[in-house]
Amino acid sequence: MTDPKSKDPAAAAAALAPQIRAAKGDIQFRSALPNPLIEAMSEANLFQLFVPGAIGGPQTDPITAFRAVEELSKVDGSVGWCSFVASAISMYAAWLPPELARDLFGQPIDIRAAGSFRPTANARHVAQGYQIGGRWNYVSGSDHANWLILNCNILDDSGRLLDGQGHPVTRMMIVPRSAAVVEKTWSTMGMRGTGSNDVVIQKQFVPKEHTF
Repeated sequence: MTDPKSKDPAAAAAALAPQIRAAKGDIQFRSALPNPLIEAMSEANLFQLFVPGAIGGPQTDPITAFRAVEELSKVDGSVGWCSFVASAISMYAAWLPPELARDLFGQPIDIRAAGSFRPTANARHVAQGYQIGGRWNYVSGSDHANWLILNCNILDDSGRLLDGQGHPVTRMMIVPRSAAVVEKTWSTMGMRGTGSNDVVIQKQFVPKEHTF
């Protein structure tokens, strides 16, 4: 992993154009990004553009990040999509205390996040955290992610927990990608490389401090 501030992200993205072009057939066939391209994008911090500098991320300003995504998308839209979605989701590492985030995501930091903000699954209060399980769909980048950030409805003994206005209470859960099974549901004519599959978790404990 390069120093987050050592290279302009747009220049790094533009430099990957030949590799992306060479991988187009593989991307279409696999409906996912190939491993060598994933590694190159990770090395250039293109999956974590918005991760704060306080926890070791590049903390790229929005205009520079958009230019980087534009360079990738010029060659293949699904590659640009994966970069932007992962960067937008990994930004939520800022919701954690910096020391916890550094311990959780490693140093040098390496977050390849995928996830869903739609609360299509449930979480139940247990001692020191939550027990979660269910299915989330259209999870772009699920094949190459190393972390998932997933929204859940919170349950109590009577069912869904509601707030004072009668709306369901939800909470975002940070879980390792290894806790989930990716079901290959993404079969499209376009944007195939996004790998926007379903992810399924049968039963997983999430410490309270890994939620927000």
